[in-house]
Amino acid sequence: MKRKHQMKENYDDVMVKRKIARLEEDLKRSRKEINRLAVENKSKIRGDIGSEHMKSSLKLVNEFQLEKKRLEEEVMFYKSKCQEME
Repeated sequence: MKRKHQMKENYDDVMVKRKIARLEEDLKRSRKEINRLAVENKSKIRGDIGSEHMKSSLKLVNEFQLEKKRLEEEVMFYKSKCQEME
């Protein structure tokens, strides 16, 4: 019983690992969305230079890039926190 308890992973470690996994999934989803929007923008730019659609698309891409950067920083923070716990 004592050995089983000693081998059990700490609750904080498990929660940090889950949060890292969730953030990495969010980051992956954001990257896919950015790529999809970039492809849409390229096709729209060819025929729609200076339109409202392009401006709104570029605004969305910018927002996704900022979100991606924030998520990457958060992932790095939790990875370092996880390493400190080990």
